[in-house]
Amino acid sequence: MIGAFTWWRSDAVLFLGTLAALIALELVFLTWMRRRHGALPMPGRGTPPHEITAAWRGYAVALPVVALAVALTWWLAGVPIAAGVAFVLVTAGLAVYERRYAAAAAKVRSRLA
Repeated sequence: MIGAFTWWRSDAVLFLGTLAALIALELVFLTWMRRRHGALPMPGRGTPPHEITAAWRGYAVALPVVALAVALTWWLAGVPIAAGVAFVLVTAGLAVYERRYAAAAAKVRSRLA
């Protein structure tokens, strides 16, 4: 999305096409996550078990840190480097979150079984 907003904002067709493709990919990813977990593993309504709350808290703490790192990289090194940093940090962050959430869910299942 960084590239779409920066490189193609002057060409409406490329900008809207890229934005639509990225949003579609995001929806596909969220659908996959919901099917994999049986629910969307994000903060929502209700009171989750404390193991799940800890996973959400880690996500909430990491999110602004990643955003700040990408913004700082954008400011210091430019858009292409910031886009790469965003890709690496978000991908790594989601992988860590997935592992922590799965471990937390397993703890809850074993505790409740």
